Amino acid sequence: MHLLGKSITVDVNKGTPQAKRVLDLPVWNFDDQGAIPLTTPYAVKKGDKVTVTCTHDQALRDVLPAYKGTKERYVAWGEGTTDEMCLGIVLFTRAS
Repeated sequence: MHLLGKSITVDVNKGTPQAKRVLDLPVWNFDDQGAIPLTTPYAVKKGDKVTVTCTHDQALRDVLPAYKGTKERYVAWGEGTTDEMCLGIVLFTRAS
C-alpha cells in the first residue's frame, strides 16, 4: 500500500471454521515496508486459501503533504506513490 493505506491483514481460510489470522497491522506505516516474520510459524496445507485485505482511507488526502494542491480523483491501482495497491508477499518454506 502507499500513502492512503490504513491497515492490512493476512488470513488463512478466511470465513471458514478453520480461519486463522496470521498477520494484523492495524496501523499501516508506508515508511516501514520491510518483511515481518511471524512470531509463530503457521502451517499452510494444500488447498488452504490465503487472503490479503487492505483498508484505505481517502480522508488522508486532506492531511498528507504529497496530496497538497492535487484534485480529488478516483484512486486506482498503480505503482506511483499517489496511486494505491494492496499487495502481500508471502514466503513459504517446506517443512522438514
